[in-house]
Amino acid sequence: MKMKKIPNHSLEIEQRVLENLMAIAINTDTRIQQSMLKLNADCFYNPCNAEIFAIIRNCFNKQESFGFVDILNLIPRGDDSLHNTLSWIIDNYRQLPMSDHNLESDIDKLLTLSIVRRQVRLAEQAVDQATECRDVYEAQNILVDKVTEISNLVYRQSKHGVSNTELAEAFYDGTLSNDLILPTTCNVLNQQLGGGVMSKSLITIAAGAGVGKTGFAIYLMDAIARNQPDKHSLFFSLEMEAKHIWMRHVGIRAGKQFDTLTKEERLSAISSCLELPVNIYDAASSRACNDIDFIVTTARLKAMEKPISVVVVDYLGLVQNKGLFERNDLKQSDITTKLANLALELNCVVIALSQINRSSASRAKDDQCPYPSDAADSSGSHRSSTLWLGVDRPELYQDDPCYRNQFVVKCRKNRFGGIFEFNLAFNEGTFAEVHEGYFRKPYAAKNKSPEEYLFQQE
Repeated sequence: MKMKKIPNHSLEIEQRVLENLMAIAINTDTRIQQSMLKLNADCFYNPCNAEIFAIIRNCFNKQESFGFVDILNLIPRGDDSLHNTLSWIIDNYRQLPMSDHNLESDIDKLLTLSIVRRQVRLAEQAVDQATECRDVYEAQNILVDKVTEISNLVYRQSKHGVSNTELAEAFYDGTLSNDLILPTTCNVLNQQLGGGVMSKSLITIAAGAGVGKTGFAIYLMDAIARNQPDKHSLFFSLEMEAKHIWMRHVGIRAGKQFDTLTKEERLSAISSCLELPVNIYDAASSRACNDIDFIVTTARLKAMEKPISVVVVDYLGLVQNKGLFERNDLKQSDITTKLANLALELNCVVIALSQINRSSASRAKDDQCPYPSDAADSSGSHRSSTLWLGVDRPELYQDDPCYRNQFVVKCRKNRFGGIFEFNLAFNEGTFAEVHEGYFRKPYAAKNKSPEEYLFQQE
């Protein structure tokens, strides 16, 4: 005997969600962004509601307006069903405008109803197949497999969880997915991290003013993204104009400052930079650039166009948060938490720069690389970061020639391994890899200038 097919749905919730989407109708609104990341046409049981949502989604993807009138104008003439459905939604909104406070709750209910309908279909299939099966053991296996599939929908999609039993079984079956490691073009960093940077990571770079943290962020962005040619990167510059970020990137690719490049060197470096698509946002061209919601929303929008490899925020101290917080550390913690969540959501690496505001002069001269306690946003960035890197240039406060052009990187937190440190050669805003102990060699022994010695090919 077949089960009675009663589809689980709610026309009221479906139309209420559509009503709120068209009432807000702003591409950059956080509520719209979150809704579009969760919803698809399959969430709507009613065909007309599903088609109206598809039109809204298409407008959203094209960054076009999708208010009530906009959608009404996009419905083909003669499609009475869609016109009647949308007219009913508009009339209902005019008579009793719905609050958007329950939008998130309504969307969660739609998702759950969609999953329940799939579970019911699986149950029906299980009964049909088991009933028609002549082999009793095979029939039992069919039921067990379907029940497992139904349960997985509950645990993994509806409740966003997975049991330790399932994880153990996946491990022994060899189907447990490994964390994705992204090899960079910086060999010394790959060695320290066991192959490369972990995907979905927030990396904090902390340094004092004038040390070169922006240049290092550009260098690190390039090193991570260059091995992901099918993706693009975003750079939110809250302190410098976009053209200066671009010029620094060109200089890093060339190994010399932009202004010192010959015509041929510049052309070659620019071509190399163009191989790595980067969108740069600065405060001069966009007043909202320093707002955390703008950063998150823009990243989500760009990710819908093309996958993102790296997002850089330069720097945390200038990021604004519209939320109300009793203390600044709570505000900074909320910002870094949102950036860490963005890395998880978009499956990318987020690099956030932090300005230290506490003196490190009281420590030994060979250990003045920043610690988390030196940074203004220490509690939030340290807790949320996968990697927390302090960077320093000892030559800024030491006269010993062995520190000339030395750029020190010390990892103060590594969520997936031990802490480490390494040195790069820094010259005119560019970086070069050097072997351990390189800076302790007496460069005068080879009768070369410091620059020639430090950047020689060995």
